[in-house]
Amino acid sequence: PDMAARKLKQPLHFAFSYDEEIGCVGVRGLIAELAAREVKPAGCIVGEPTSMRTVSGHKGKLSQRCRVRGLACHSGTPHLGANAVEAAAEGVAFLKRMARRLRDQGPRHAGYEPPHTTVHTGVISGGVTLNIVPEECFFDFEFRYVPGAGAQDLFAELRAFMEGEVLPEMRAVHPGCAVTFERLSQFPGLHTDDGHAIARLSMQLGGGGDAGPGKVHSRAPFTARKYKFAPSIPTITSAAGSGALRPPAALPGRPAASRTASTCRPLSRSSAKPGLMRIGASRRGA
Repeated sequence: PDMAARKLKQPLHFAFSYDEEIGCVGVRGLIAELAAREVKPAGCIVGEPTSMRTVSGHKGKLSQRCRVRGLACHSGTPHLGANAVEAAAEGVAFLKRMARRLRDQGPRHAGYEPPHTTVHTGVISGGVTLNIVPEECFFDFEFRYVPGAGAQDLFAELRAFMEGEVLPEMRAVHPGCAVTFERLSQFPGLHTDDGHAIARLSMQLGGGGDAGPGKVHSRAPFTARKYKFAPSIPTITSAAGSGALRPPAALPGRPAASRTASTCRPLSRSSAKPGLMRIGASRRGA
């Protein structure tokens, strides 16, 4: 009702997605829809909580699942089997060594926190019971890389290690042992120029956030997302609230709709003012 009562100079549109944390599943249909439309948005503000600071960049990401198939046997005669959990653990340890190397020697970008490419193993599962050498195991891992870096070379290092060093030892016991990889998600590093009108608008709405007026934050921890929904749509992230990770029981009681309204009201007021929202062709909306 608050927005409907205002005489907006440019339209505001809302787009809703789902299952972002498991691979940006919901946004894929939105990308296709925007690409098919004749009228393109002049800008996009992703409403993830940043305490109203403007976030203009996002690290790239590649996540993969590694599956290891060994050979089960009784734990009293482990030499007759191929332990899939131990083989997977070698891969996880390899990734940890890589993470330390990138932390200490890797390319850096001062705008991000942390300012280097990160490597993380988040899920591992395998085995049935202690007295059986496990036949199956998998682990999920990810690379989040800074501008100017990439993930494919890092992934190739792990693949070469698993296939060149771990797997031959397993196949010496049983030729049916295997190591396979499955891509879970991938998106490139993204950036909107700090001087772009959508970034300046966000700073006007948020008053510069905790960093003081006029500063654009390009650092992007896990909560500070930036997605370019379709070609030529400049995008930043800014919204009320904090993005700190909490267990569900600790989430604040204020409804999500109320938090959204606190972010959108100043945007609607700005859209009603001539010139402030004029960041593209006159037919475009934000």
